[in-house]
Amino acid sequence: MKREELALTREQMLIQMKIATERASADREKAQLEVTQYMEQLLMEHELKRQKMLVDANTTLLREKLKMDVNREVANLEALERREAEFQQLQERERES
Repeated sequence: MKREELALTREQMLIQMKIATERASADREKAQLEVTQYMEQLLMEHELKRQKMLVDANTTLLREKLKMDVNREVANLEALERREAEFQQLQERERES
């Protein structure tokens, strides 16, 4: 019986070692998956911030371009109004003469 008990104890130890090894492997895989997911999340957050920064920069550039276009149009209209006023003054002088 002593040998049978030892064989049974040895078999139980091997089973327990196998279970412990499988648990450790599963825990390691779980930890590795969590790290991978965390890194992916960080990368996505970084990419979102980068995209937002690009959108903000483009929005600012477009806003400035629009302001410049409006200012140019206002300047053109003012110049046109001055020319018209000068032309009308010139016509009035010609009529008076």
